[in-house]
Amino acid sequence: GRKGWHHSQKMNNDFYYDSAVEYIRMTQLDRDPKVEIWTKKHSIRIKYFKDYEREFVPDFFIRMKDGTIVLEEIKGWGSNTEEKKQAMLKYCRENKVIFRWLQKEDICSEREYRVTLDELKKGNI
Repeated sequence: GRKGWHHSQKMNNDFYYDSAVEYIRMTQLDRDPKVEIWTKKHSIRIKYFKDYEREFVPDFFIRMKDGTIVLEEIKGWGSNTEEKKQAMLKYCRENKVIFRWLQKEDICSEREYRVTLDELKKGNI
């Protein structure tokens, strides 16, 4: 549940994170030499149906140095999100972009997460 701002040296821009896991992912994207650009500030909206039509914005738009485009969604614990996941998968197939649906365990070790969470609580990040 930690939220805040991260300044990306790679993108020379500030990005809002909704969790410690999103913050960790931002720092990973900044350090990854294969990533040309990444952003949370994009215009992609994906429609899905759960009781009624809704839409969501994937967490990250990433362009790799080889030109590959990746859409990533970061999910936390116990999220009932199967409808979103299927809609995003369909969108990615139709638009020929790479689909990534990541959980905390896919992004960071428990130790990395705990250290980051402690730093966020202290206000050091």
